[in-house]
Amino acid sequence: MYQVICGQRPWTKIGDFQLLVDWVCYLHRDRRLLEAVDGRLGGDYIAEEAQRLLFLGLACSHPIVSERPKTQAIVQILSGSVSPPQVPPFKPPFGGRQWAR
Repeated sequence: MYQVICGQRPWTKIGDFQLLVDWVCYLHRDRRLLEAVDGRLGGDYIAEEAQRLLFLGLACSHPIVSERPKTQAIVQILSGSVSPPQVPPFKPPFGGRQWAR
């Protein structure tokens, strides 16, 4: 999903971040989430839709699998009939990665 929204591959290193999702998490923590949207769009997108997809991507990337949205919820979020889940601005510690730096 982030490949489409951000215009980057998941393993793209951006600054100090080894993975795209870690960079998106950092932007979320800094309340700059929409900066993750592919700059080549030149602002030609609906901010609310982009934010919905970015939050969905964060929810689907939760390090605890049981906390990730189920398929039915994902479809409802994508269709706009349900709001994306609330995503904390930090990544819960699990394994070796951190949600945000």
